[in-house]
Amino acid sequence: MSTTVRAFKLKSGEEIMGRCISAEDPIILEKVRMYIIAGADPTGQLQINALPFSVIAQDGEIELREDGIVSEILTIPEEIEKAYLNSTSAIQLVSA
Repeated sequence: MSTTVRAFKLKSGEEIMGRCISAEDPIILEKVRMYIIAGADPTGQLQINALPFSVIAQDGEIELREDGIVSEILTIPEEIEKAYLNSTSAIQLVSA
């Protein structure tokens, strides 16, 4: 089982990230989170919230068909990937 984190922009407009279980079509991801901009903080920095992509399968597996994908996000910012891993794992990552 792979623990590679992958991120996609869907035709529906959502940006999602999850752990890749299978890279074949359909792609199978687990612990999928949807990312939305929640506004800006007082310093003007964007606030990004990560919500479960599915209420029913919050940490379960989902199938993602390639015909529903607009693009794959190949470079995930380190702080976003670290926040994702911290929120979906019992292991907490710290900065060096």
